Amino acid sequence: GAAVRFHEGELQFFADTAEDFLQRNQQNHPMSVATRPLLEKAGSLEAMEAESLAALRAGNEDPERFRVTSRYRVVEIRR
Repeated sequence: GAAVRFHEGELQFFADTAEDFLQRNQQNHPMSVATRPLLEKAGSLEAMEAESLAALRAGNEDPERFRVTSRYRVVEIRR
């Protein structure tokens, strides 16, 4: 007795470089702000940053700057 609908979309994120994007997110994204002290304490902050930067560079969609597209789906269920 429920109706299900899917909504798909995408968000694009831009920066001058992958490094700029990572730095901005490390300073402003709530998850980055919250986990930084834990990663520092565990001694794994530098490794996480290096792996994150490698992933961002690999996913970059713009050879001139930095751009990634994040696709998402919202599932709506109504009775």
